[in-house]
Amino acid sequence: MFSYHDNKYLTSTHISKLLKQAMSVTDPELTVSGHSLRIGAATDLASKGASFETLKVAGRWQSDKSVSRYVRRLGLASAKEGLSTTLFK
Repeated sequence: MFSYHDNKYLTSTHISKLLKQAMSVTDPELTVSGHSLRIGAATDLASKGASFETLKVAGRWQSDKSVSRYVRRLGLASAKEGLSTTLFK
């Protein structure tokens, strides 16, 4: 995932820049970082019932505390009209 046509992979810095550029076009007031992808992935896995052990492996985290920093409550996004917890469909 996230490779150029010549199979050179994007770095986390490249991905973060792409995310920020896309979001600045959509809404310049929104703050986004490379961690947004980790938060989205961890939250999505948790919403599907993944255990903390699974989340730790997927996110390469060592502790439950680290996982807890990334998993978000889905109710916050679903309570606001027009927001989604899905990154891509």
